[in-house]
Amino acid sequence: MADAKTTPKANKMGYMPMGKLLATMSIPIIISLIISALYNIIDSIYVSQMGENALTAVTLCFPMQMIMMAIGAGMCVGVNALLSKALGERNHKLADLIAQHAIFLALITSIVVGVIFFLIAPGFIASQAKNADPIVAEYGTSYLKVVSVFYFGGLFGVTLERLLTSTGRTNLTMYGHVTGAVLNIILDPIFIFGKGPIPAFGVAGAAYATVIGQIVSAIISLVLNIKKNHEINLFSRGFRPSMTIIKNIYKIGVPSMIMQCIGSFTTLGINGILMSFTPTAIATNGVFNRINSMIMFPVFGISSSMVPIIAFNYGAQNKKRVNEAVNKSTLAAFVIMAIGVAVLWVFPKQLMGIFNATPEMEAIGVWCFRLISTSFIPASYCMLRGSAMQALGNSFYTMLTSLLRQIIVLLPAAFLFSRIFGLNGTWLGWPCAEVMSLILNIFFYRSVYKKTVGLLPDEQPIELQYTENGEPVMAKAAE
Repeated sequence: MADAKTTPKANKMGYMPMGKLLATMSIPIIISLIISALYNIIDSIYVSQMGENALTAVTLCFPMQMIMMAIGAGMCVGVNALLSKALGERNHKLADLIAQHAIFLALITSIVVGVIFFLIAPGFIASQAKNADPIVAEYGTSYLKVVSVFYFGGLFGVTLERLLTSTGRTNLTMYGHVTGAVLNIILDPIFIFGKGPIPAFGVAGAAYATVIGQIVSAIISLVLNIKKNHEINLFSRGFRPSMTIIKNIYKIGVPSMIMQCIGSFTTLGINGILMSFTPTAIATNGVFNRINSMIMFPVFGISSSMVPIIAFNYGAQNKKRVNEAVNKSTLAAFVIMAIGVAVLWVFPKQLMGIFNATPEMEAIGVWCFRLISTSFIPASYCMLRGSAMQALGNSFYTMLTSLLRQIIVLLPAAFLFSRIFGLNGTWLGWPCAEVMSLILNIFFYRSVYKKTVGLLPDEQPIELQYTENGEPVMAKAAE
């Protein structure tokens, strides 16, 4: 009889029915992301009570925050794909090294990026707020400086959550995320308006509430990784950085970083177009982005859970499960996006009202919500296929599609339509860009598939097969 120690129960990503697996892994992420989106919305609601200038200031900070998030998230994409693939190949020593490099890279990145962005914050905000009230620049600079100094909290939080996701423990990511979000919601009014011994920090108070929540979330995620994530070892005395591992992480991660940074520069360009009409349009776009996140985050949750599942099963040479993960994830994303379109078309005024919208902002918002939401359906396919290519170790096509979509199509189309149809024409740029992205993603995914999954055998090797209970088939045969 085989020794039980040599035949451990398999990771659920290799045997659990795909629909159930996607649900159990994505639902905790979706809950966490929705709560995250909720506290971003509550941030905006509190900030909006200080006036439209305050809301505009926070919106102007968003592109730089996107860049900061992109730098960390891109690294995590590389770690996620490589770590899950190593586990699928049963190479636990390599999995440990990848996890340890994630911690090392998060530390170095948080120091370097935090310092740089703190120094350039005043100039960045000033360049965006030229035609606005001077108080907008003051508010924005104070907010961005706080976020930059405490960047390490958010980066370590994302990194440690991705390590849990990579091993299939997405349910554990919820604890840190939810705790940080609830703490942020509680601290928002205290730091913004002041209470007891805590003075009123104004817009900067929203930033303080956010970073405190992120730091607490990171601490909880660290404890959970140490206590519960037994498939990886985060710390070892003999750790030395490996350029090979770092290179492989960033080979997958850099295209993702660039892709998300492109989104930030696109936002800068859109803000420039909108500012030429009225600062209220920027505030309106900021409100849309926050409501949009409530719709997008469930799709991001499905996408985030799909990546380690695909990487794990690709490493385990399970062609059937890779295909099943991609197809079922895409279908789920399509349904969510369709519901989102219906909500934004039917209730735009009610949604704007949550943010104390003026009549001018409400009028702009109706067109903004309805026209941009028409891009959601093709976006569901593009997002999931792009993540699938990242999971298979090829982020280049995803990056190229994003570059063409946002720089070559979205910005020029938004500018052109704004000049033809006025402010409301700006929003037509999104559906135009997403249709182009859909065409490219269909072509690129087929190409990547042929070079990766298409080369796998139709039948999984016997030594990598599991029973429905997660027991290795060979172990069962040996008995």
